[in-house]
Amino acid sequence: MFPTANESWKPVKRHLISFLLISLASAVTTEAAAQQFSISDKCYLPGIYSSNRCSVRYGWSSNTSNAKLCLWDGNNLSTCEGYTNHGGSFDWIDAQGKTLEFRRHAVWPTQDPAWPNAAVVRRKGTLLYSKYVSGVTSAVPLGSCTATLSPGQSVKTAVLAASVNAVICLNPGLYLDSGIELKTGQVLRGTDTQNRPVIRNVSGRASRTIVMSQPGATVRDLIVEGQPRNRSQYGILVYATSGSRIYNVDSNYAIIGIGVNAGTDIDIRESKVSYAGDGRACSGCAQPSIWITDSSNVRVVNVHMLNNGIGPEGDGELSCYNTPDLLVQGSSVTKSGAGGMYIVNCDRAILAGNVISEAQEWGLDIVNTGYTSGSDYGLFLRNNISGSRHGGVVLKNTIHAAFRENTYTNNRVGPNASGRCNGVNKRGTTTGFSQFGDNANRGSVSCND
Repeated sequence: MFPTANESWKPVKRHLISFLLISLASAVTTEAAAQQFSISDKCYLPGIYSSNRCSVRYGWSSNTSNAKLCLWDGNNLSTCEGYTNHGGSFDWIDAQGKTLEFRRHAVWPTQDPAWPNAAVVRRKGTLLYSKYVSGVTSAVPLGSCTATLSPGQSVKTAVLAASVNAVICLNPGLYLDSGIELKTGQVLRGTDTQNRPVIRNVSGRASRTIVMSQPGATVRDLIVEGQPRNRSQYGILVYATSGSRIYNVDSNYAIIGIGVNAGTDIDIRESKVSYAGDGRACSGCAQPSIWITDSSNVRVVNVHMLNNGIGPEGDGELSCYNTPDLLVQGSSVTKSGAGGMYIVNCDRAILAGNVISEAQEWGLDIVNTGYTSGSDYGLFLRNNISGSRHGGVVLKNTIHAAFRENTYTNNRVGPNASGRCNGVNKRGTTTGFSQFGDNANRGSVSCND
């Protein structure tokens, strides 16, 4: 059963991620059995600092205090630490691929008599854990048209009649349709990337314009819209599937612009979501621009969300629930009626290079509502958060969160502003919190709230 629209969805080296897939080969010694190691198992190119390099989060727990634990990148020494618990760092990964290793050393490697022969020193260390990382750019299928439609023809009928892996193309113009359910591998696209065709949903609130519930389907180069006074339930719904791609798509006037429920390896890029929700503020009924739940490995890259600023608890946030390995990069949320981005139990999330402005609640709302913990081992890098009614960030019951080079400007602007500082407001258990290079135009970059 599909979800309904009224469901409650509610140093090392300092660099970022973006588009690559990590294959795993791990080795764990008896010594490491009582310890836990974390190296993010997803990394994507292009990265925010470099088009051919991204970064991978790493950390550990239950290390013997002051024991010398080192991260090696081949024969390159990345870092050595003696912390019992450490989760605030990340390291470069090249497109060519690398193996990252945790090794225990009797002395600090640079004090070993064999140094600077790094290869010899590395081999002296006891291998505790390793993971191989290889770079892969996420591809968006185009394909030659197997059927081409013109305005006035039924998109739904054409998709239903087409075979799996077919490419259904739409010439520029207006198409009145809804309930379009793509088959495995099908591509639904416009023929003109600039003058994109418009699919307008005239069925109203109970309907979905496009449903992607079969593997490997793609929607690209389209405008999907509801009616301002009779909005569709979803512009696009990705449900219980994998490999979906959404590229260069505008979704306007839907209760939820784009929804991802029980999806894996989902890519949303170069797109816009405008005026999601019903345009009202009401307790407990915030309706997101992008809603991601019970999924994994979802990437939102260069996606811009524009709303009407009616709040608090209004419309337009990006919401993530119970979804590890979320990437939100180079995107923006403007005038959200609720928080800018609401992140709940989404471990190993990376939010980088985003702009959040004029949110009617928190800029980043990172909490554990309904779950034991928040979004642990997250990296929050080079985000710009301004004009939020509350503080720039609330971080609650979330461990090993790394904040790097973020900017907080004129947050806590009220009325009834919450939070003690302009930057990160920490609540509950925030063990392993780290912050480097953050700045605020006034007040503190972090505080215990």
